[in-house]
Amino acid sequence: MNPALEEPKLPKNVNFEDLDLAFAEAAQARDTPGIEQVVEALVRQDMLPAIYFIFRRKGCDQAAKRAAQKFEHRPVVGAEEKRRLHAALEQLREDQPDAVREDMVWPFLHGFASHHAGSLPGWKALVEKCFQQGLIKVVFATDTLAAGINMPARTTVISELQRMRDARKRSMVTHNELLQMAGRAGRRGFDDVGFCVLLDTPRAKPEQVCEVIRKGPEPVDSQFAVDYSMALNLMDGRSLPEAQALIRRSFLNYQSSSEEEAGALDPGTDDEPAVDPVVAKRLEAARTTLNLEQQTLELLLEQAVEARTEAVWGTMASQLTLPCSVGLDFGRDAFGRGLAALMPGAVLARLPAGEQGREEDAFLALGADNCFYQVAAGHIAALGPDVDEAALPAPLDSVTEMGLAAAADLLWTQVAGGTKAVAAPASTAGVAACLPAQSELAAVGMDAETEREIADARARVSRAKAEERRALRDYVVQQRSQQPQARNYVSSVSRWLRGRQQTVEGRLAVEEREVRGAAAAEAGAEAAWVCTVTDRLTREALAGAPQPRKALAKQDAFRLTLQHLRRTESFVRSLQQLNAHLMCLIDAGCLLPDSFELTVLGRIAAALKGENELWLASALTADVMYTLSPSELAGAVCALVTSDSVRVKDAAASSAGSENVVQAVTALEPAWHQVVSLQQTYRVGRDPVIDVRLAGLAEQWAEGCSWAELMDHCSLDEGDLARLLHRTMDVLNQARGVEELPEEIRRAARAALKSFDRQPISHL
Repeated sequence: MNPALEEPKLPKNVNFEDLDLAFAEAAQARDTPGIEQVVEALVRQDMLPAIYFIFRRKGCDQAAKRAAQKFEHRPVVGAEEKRRLHAALEQLREDQPDAVREDMVWPFLHGFASHHAGSLPGWKALVEKCFQQGLIKVVFATDTLAAGINMPARTTVISELQRMRDARKRSMVTHNELLQMAGRAGRRGFDDVGFCVLLDTPRAKPEQVCEVIRKGPEPVDSQFAVDYSMALNLMDGRSLPEAQALIRRSFLNYQSSSEEEAGALDPGTDDEPAVDPVVAKRLEAARTTLNLEQQTLELLLEQAVEARTEAVWGTMASQLTLPCSVGLDFGRDAFGRGLAALMPGAVLARLPAGEQGREEDAFLALGADNCFYQVAAGHIAALGPDVDEAALPAPLDSVTEMGLAAAADLLWTQVAGGTKAVAAPASTAGVAACLPAQSELAAVGMDAETEREIADARARVSRAKAEERRALRDYVVQQRSQQPQARNYVSSVSRWLRGRQQTVEGRLAVEEREVRGAAAAEAGAEAAWVCTVTDRLTREALAGAPQPRKALAKQDAFRLTLQHLRRTESFVRSLQQLNAHLMCLIDAGCLLPDSFELTVLGRIAAALKGENELWLASALTADVMYTLSPSELAGAVCALVTSDSVRVKDAAASSAGSENVVQAVTALEPAWHQVVSLQQTYRVGRDPVIDVRLAGLAEQWAEGCSWAELMDHCSLDEGDLARLLHRTMDVLNQARGVEELPEEIRRAARAALKSFDRQPISHL
């Protein structure tokens, strides 16, 4: 806060006691106030317009409908405002008819709207414009609206202080996220002050919120990472030393060279200050309670997994033969989340214990995302109907053989719950797309009582974690209040090296010598000590300043050494990544081994931008791609980018690629194997995944299908489908401009783009 600024005066017409009373009943019950309660309070206290943050798309849509229903007979918009809303809606319907969300029109005309990535850009732009004009009174939005959009409000409401970071982990919002959302409150030229309402929820305690606010902004960290595009463009017209010099000048290297970050690696003291025994005992008790609750939850989960495992083995022994369709639960703890949490798949074969180091029997499975998985019986949460092999583009026996070969030859990635995964070949993509959908699965080995017990145990663990965090915070605060000890840099360097499986003796050469004369005069003594530490890996020598005592000289030299180690670690790691990518590109035929000059394939890969440019270049130059029609090329490209663009758990059979597209991506098998083999050899890149489950949508769009017809065959939100098609169009647009690509590919890409570049995709 700028001390020169006067403290803002709060508007007199806002009665905060009434606002508190609106939430009192919910707060006493530790329940989150309902949407209707909150909006009612905002209307009564004249705190509109407001942005109401909800972290789920469906939750935003439902909230807008509930608010509109609540104020159907007490409208928050006047007759003139409603007329202007209707006019803006009709203008959008005329300009971009596909962008209109018919299910959200009624709330929109009542002054309530939702805003999230599942909507098309045209609809989101309409909501933004009407909100800026004061016509929309409350926008229910995900946190994506908090960044980069000019939509100031008088009030922001944050419905939750915890959010899902991935499919299984929930954590508190960060200080930056909270500030970004709260910062939308207060309109320049309209409001003297903005309001931010944080709703009380059972998952987040008030003290946790205060801790997030007091913590201050998180640092800006470098996202520098070497990939194929960077490696190729660094070597385009540069020598290897010049490329290495550019990496040395990266923000990551600059950031890691700061003394403050080097100091943050270590607590700075070998002797912890004394802490009040009462505070220490509270922390110990909280950790004990948390440990007991976690053990209880783990026991329940183990029992549930055992019951599921027993049921699966029993069913397979009596009824099923392999291959069979299943629903896969990779986390092994997703009980109570329903079939929507499962990945449709097919168990192909049994993997006996003892082979490839397996300690117990496992199963080889193909997921609907065209990846092979090694799973235990406990990962099979549902069973599906018999697989109609006659309808599959490839026999399951051949798919099983490929999976068994992958189990023996490839490096598998460890994923959730002890499962292992590896990308499946191109030739299995059509089979993966034909697996039974989630709606055809039936859960196995779970009962309602066990689900309730697990839910209660998870709630107790959550409360115990909150108490442990509070106790730890008090412990750290008191610990920091004690007199700090002098930092022991020799110990810090030793610990830093041990953490990287190195030793001081092996990595560093230490020389201590006594000096006299002018050098000693710097230390204010007749004789002084200087310590020099030489890094045997980088051959850099770091000499400390002269000190009157030998121990002080060594500490000063090791202080510089700690900074040097941290700085060079980032640089050396980046060079290792660059070298690995260069070796992979040389073996792939993208670079000449002696001069690092780009070959034709290398120039193609350098001109493309994607998650894996080597794979894109290899696929687009395959002979089979020349024979595809423009729409089929669009479908094949869509199959290449789907796994990088959207998350697909289930898809309608009608959205899968045509027979020609499936055959084309199947023919990419040799190129896929080469890329995967090289990447696993040099430990670089993500193994490419080919997913044809939505390729048919790209084909249909390229053939002139309407947006409404397309959505009839799609289970994705409109915004997700639009992004997938836009990403497909982006690759086609890149391909048409790469002169090194065959003219047949470029011609087909140009033709496909003529049909692709239309509403609503053209507005992205």
